[in-house]
Amino acid sequence: MNLAIDIGNTRVKTGVFDRNELVDAQVYDNAERISLQSLIDDNGVTHVIIASTGAEIDTDLVHAPGVLLRFSSMTPIPIENEYKTPETLGQDRIAGMVAAAWMYPGSHVLVIDAGTCITYDFLERSGKFIGGNIAPGLDMRYTAMHHFTERLPSVERSNNGSLLGKTTQEAMQNGGLMGVLMEIAGYMEILRSKYDTITTVLTGGDASFLASHLNMALNVQPHLILIGLNQILQFNVAKYN
Repeated sequence: MNLAIDIGNTRVKTGVFDRNELVDAQVYDNAERISLQSLIDDNGVTHVIIASTGAEIDTDLVHAPGVLLRFSSMTPIPIENEYKTPETLGQDRIAGMVAAAWMYPGSHVLVIDAGTCITYDFLERSGKFIGGNIAPGLDMRYTAMHHFTERLPSVERSNNGSLLGKTTQEAMQNGGLMGVLMEIAGYMEILRSKYDTITTVLTGGDASFLASHLNMALNVQPHLILIGLNQILQFNVAKYN
């Protein structure tokens, strides 16, 4: 059994895998609530991979029977990476690309990870990560409008669905949501004009919410990053063996 741990900016996700099959997934509010050793012992875990874009987990006292891998820019991965500064590349982003290569072989894949920030990353069908972009997430847009503009109120997301707001609150809610939806649609349209056909994958905490407002073909994969981490772990275990 393998254990993948994804420590993000706001949440921590863990996944227990039986080879390629995800058998258990959990989400925690912060890293302090995780008993790593208990996860290993209770699930009969042999190999562990930890990726972090947020807080760190102290693994000094943790024991795994097999490989205990701290994912970094130096970790071997099963795809080609053309990013010019791999040391600054978020571990979640590269894990998403590895997952895309494994889940959609022979396809051009756009991975959209909608969390605190929204990342747009593109994988060519050859298995080559071309690069990507980072944009403010949905809640970050609402917060920024309130914080940087004296008279705009603090608002939360809405399922209103109308194109144009009739109050300032509605205008902000619609502006934040429609901006993200048009951004996603724009990336998909531009990439399709260059690559004819692409597979679009939506993941992250806001994936389901955004997908419910998008009338277009895409795949929602809530555990994409964990799947990618597991593939990286297996790739490295095979190298060690």
